[in-house]
Amino acid sequence: GLQRLVASGHDGYEPRLLLAKLTLAAEDTQGAQEHLTAAHRFDPRAAEPLVRLAALHRQRGDEDAELDVLRRLAPLEEHAGHVHRRLLELLVARSFWSEAVAAGEAALWTNLSDARIHALFSRALEAQGDRQRALFELESAALCPGRPEDRAALHEELADAYARAGQAAKARQAREEARRLRT
Repeated sequence: GLQRLVASGHDGYEPRLLLAKLTLAAEDTQGAQEHLTAAHRFDPRAAEPLVRLAALHRQRGDEDAELDVLRRLAPLEEHAGHVHRRLLELLVARSFWSEAVAAGEAALWTNLSDARIHALFSRALEAQGDRQRALFELESAALCPGRPEDRAALHEELADAYARAGQAAKARQAREEARRLRT
């Protein structure tokens, strides 16, 4: 049906997206990737094919391909915190610091209360030599809600940052807070 329609010249965004969904349902990830890529070519401003491609690459464990897709998806999904956070995670993991700083600034606009975004952004800023802003972002991360064990780890990271900055009293305070959160 749809394959013949596409083959006869009635190709476009909707038929390709539908074919992608059908091939995904049949667990044909290669076919789905081809149809999603084609759908994106027909409408480069549509986010859905890129969202599905990023998920497909993540499921396969192909972080390089996922990063490539997320770089194109993030500008289309300005308010999708999970997209910006994942992009930031991959950039920081690869030490793409300059790009990570820009991605971190965008990610903060999507979810200001995400401690992980603040912490990742802090690492990128620190790597770029902006220690003052990096410390501010870690302090912000420590104020965000989260599981006690995650918050304790953030306070340990904050204590280390204070120690590097020569702020021994604040480092001690942050370590005490980390211990308190672990009990």
